Amino acid sequence: MAHPRHMPALADLDRLGWCETPSWVEAWTPRGVTRLDWRPGMTTETLLEALPESARAQSEHLALIDPRGGIRRLGMAAWNHESATLVPGSRVVLQLPLDEVSARWVDASLPDFLATRLPGDICRTFTPDAASRLTTATD
Repeated sequence: MAHPRHMPALADLDRLGWCETPSWVEAWTPRGVTRLDWRPGMTTETLLEALPESARAQSEHLALIDPRGGIRRLGMAAWNHESATLVPGSRVVLQLPLDEVSARWVDASLPDFLATRLPGDICRTFTPDAASRLTTATD
């Protein structure tokens, strides 16, 4: 539903929902998940600087997932460095520093999975049947 141009059929959905805009950004690193307070002007570069060296040392790429589910892959090493602005609810996934099939699968799949998850702690969900009973002031 975050991408209505794909025209998802409501009958194909189990639940619909939304979350209040969070005041944080998350970094998913080989050392775990770190939640940081978002501040105006925050970028992937400032987020990486806030992480311990051990959490980012060997990663060369990251995936930036925006709150609407868009994924942007960026370089973060000296040779491919890129920076992007973060908005509240952004999640940044750092590449695993391994050259194993399973690590490559996680690097490719985790951002795609997180893009389908609503960012936030205060969320509301309902079933499509309940959505069909909602009316507007013009109905």
